[in-house]
Amino acid sequence: DPKQTELPFSLLLTFDYNEDHDRYDRWNSVSSSVQCYLKLPDNIIPEQIEARFPDFIEKYFDEETREYKTYLLQPLRQTHHDIDYGGLGGDLMPDWALLTLGLIGLFLLLTASINFVNLNTILVFTRAREIGIRKVLGSKREEIISYLLSETALITFVAFFVALLLINPGITFIGGLFSENIQFDWRADYQFYLFMTSISLLVLVLSGLYPAWLLSRLNPVLALKNKIENKYGQGINLRKMLVILQFAITQFLIICTIMTFFQMRKLSKAELGF
Repeated sequence: DPKQTELPFSLLLTFDYNEDHDRYDRWNSVSSSVQCYLKLPDNIIPEQIEARFPDFIEKYFDEETREYKTYLLQPLRQTHHDIDYGGLGGDLMPDWALLTLGLIGLFLLLTASINFVNLNTILVFTRAREIGIRKVLGSKREEIISYLLSETALITFVAFFVALLLINPGITFIGGLFSENIQFDWRADYQFYLFMTSISLLVLVLSGLYPAWLLSRLNPVLALKNKIENKYGQGINLRKMLVILQFAITQFLIICTIMTFFQMRKLSKAELGF
């Protein structure tokens, strides 16, 4: 896909077909349209090559040119992220932008997990008798935790597959906002699916472990007599802290969104003075 390459081209020509090919062949060229790729031997590290550059400049350039001449090596994987030097493709994604998007996604997942925990914590009062009956019938605490976690796992992985189905419609909409044709390839490598599965397991642990632990520790006698509320109704400190954290994250994201909106509007509509 031409949209996913750092070397977009419709035609390839050698320097011999260019009137200025001599200019491109010189080490003194600073043309951004020319890139030099090196494959280093396994026994050579980049620092060894870069250590020789000062001697190279001293040998092949005059004194005036040496003052502003610098050579360095850039890892191939950084050509798409290093905005200091640009790329032939032009569409660069700096590391800080990826980190920012990742943090936003993490905050949203954390908020959803906290919301799920709060809802499940309230179920202590509605499912107390069910858990009490299971304990009376001989269920161990570990079995109850496994049972409750399996419920959360079912919800989590159903949400995971629904999210996969919504990827293409979602990124098509987002791509339309930026005039880009973005598509998700279902043949993505195993690392993507491994990452998504790991995220689902993390969400399962974050959202399911505490409610399962809380329900599994109920006293079966109090549960069957509907007296749980007397013990737990005064409030659960962790749940209160989670509510505060949830609102803090939400307010932070809302404030950042509003600030970004006004900054982008000012950037596109501000009077330039000419």
